[in-house]
Amino acid sequence: MEVVERIAAFNATIVCIENPIERQPEVDSLYASYFLGDHDLSISEYQQLGFRITKMCQAKIHTVEFRDTKNQGINYDLRGSLRLVQTCKIWIICHQTT
Repeated sequence: MEVVERIAAFNATIVCIENPIERQPEVDSLYASYFLGDHDLSISEYQQLGFRITKMCQAKIHTVEFRDTKNQGINYDLRGSLRLVQTCKIWIICHQTT
């Protein structure tokens, strides 16, 4: 998928998918199965884009809820050292290196 390759060029270190944070264990399990070649991706954008980008970048995947205060697992300072790119319901976080 060309769009995945273009987004992966940002060299994401963290991929956040908009999904209830309570689903993190389920997402982790599905991603692990996909990574090992044991899961066929569903038609959802978080799997088609999020899982592919995560795998290509060897990034970490997190569930987040937009406009919610429960995202305590993601406490990244976005000032200066990180760049955030949002596409659809997927957030791509890239650590800047010098």
